[in-house]
Amino acid sequence: MPDASDEDLRADYQASLRIAGIVVPADRDQAMFDAFKMVREMIGALHRPWRYDEEPAHIQRPVAPDGSGR
Repeated sequence: MPDASDEDLRADYQASLRIAGIVVPADRDQAMFDAFKMVREMIGALHRPWRYDEEPAHIQRPVAPDGSGR
């Protein structure tokens, strides 16, 4: 997902609200927009392929059998 400008993100944000029929009070609009940007960044990070050295520590890869269990 390429980086979008704030204007593009604002347009996507407003279109998403309009499609969903959501009305955001003016005093909450900036906070909602900031949350929208954060979620878009997180989704972009999920779609980016991971390098092996940045996998989370809790993921354990299976170990090939070495024959010592016989």
